[in-house]
Amino acid sequence: MNPKIGPNRKETIVDPHSGGCCCLLAFIFLVVGLAGGILLSIVVTPWCAFIPPIGLLVFLCLICGVFTVNPNEARILTFWGKYKGTVKTNGLFFVNPFYTKENCSLAANNLQTNTIKVNDKMGNPVEIAVSLVW
Repeated sequence: MNPKIGPNRKETIVDPHSGGCCCLLAFIFLVVGLAGGILLSIVVTPWCAFIPPIGLLVFLCLICGVFTVNPNEARILTFWGKYKGTVKTNGLFFVNPFYTKENCSLAANNLQTNTIKVNDKMGNPVEIAVSLVW
């Protein structure tokens, strides 16, 4: 057993926020931040020129947290190397943009070998094969 994980380590299922709402919010920040900042800096004062970079920064942070989970897959979430949870539900989701999201296949794989004839210790013929599922 791995001493870092230990026998008492449990899987944590995470229920993240909807990714569709986050994508819409990110798009609004992008449009309002860029267009509104440019218009305000032209019409009102040049000091409003700091609004477009902030809108773009918020847009990038929101988009970096969006991910998808396909059928028969899961995403493992880690934050600076520490396990935070697993997302097994299919769909588009949003989590902390600084989480590392790794794919994990949940599909069952199998391997089946051909039968071969071998002799046991007493010389009797035996047919053996392997059917492995993981």
